[in-house]
Amino acid sequence: WDAIIITRNTEFNGLDLRGVENGMKYLIRGSGSVSFINCTVQAKNMYKEGFLKMAILLTNSGVYARRSIFKYSDIGIIANGAIDLERCVIYGISYSYAFDVNNASSVNIINNTFFKNYGCVKLINNTDTGIIKNNIFYGSATYDINAANTGLAVSHSIQTGWLNNVTKSTKVINSNPLFINEGIYNIDDTNLRIRTKMAGYPVMSPAYE
Repeated sequence: WDAIIITRNTEFNGLDLRGVENGMKYLIRGSGSVSFINCTVQAKNMYKEGFLKMAILLTNSGVYARRSIFKYSDIGIIANGAIDLERCVIYGISYSYAFDVNNASSVNIINNTFFKNYGCVKLINNTDTGIIKNNIFYGSATYDINAANTGLAVSHSIQTGWLNNVTKSTKVINSNPLFINEGIYNIDDTNLRIRTKMAGYPVMSPAYE
């Protein structure tokens, strides 16, 4: 049922973590906070269908990620504690939220790109303060951020889905961020960098700066 079992605070650094074994339920499961630094993480049911959906992580503590990619998984990360994400790319989490966090004592979501997920971030019993800034939330099937408690705000971001108990603050626009390649014809071609005139494109992404 599990590929990796943890029993203490754990950091994954510079790793390519993928689980496609039939019958696996969790790529990582256990107790302790989990950190991902410069990682690529994927958990997918090899048959893509059926009652058993694979999750990236289940932990009874918080999650911390920097410069990591979370992609093409049935279920994302289920945590209990702080959520701290910076400069990550999260896409193709198809059956549940990319991050489902209970008792979020700290919320820090800065400079991330969320694309084509069922939902981006779900917060239960969350703190009413935190930073959600400089993100791209694009193409969610449900909520970009679904918070149980009020008080959080999104600023300086592209945000196209629904918000619950989260307000829009400074410079939040509903627009296509103009990715270089959304992987419509071949998912391996997905390139979520934005188009800019400096890179030779005739248009400038509204997400620039």
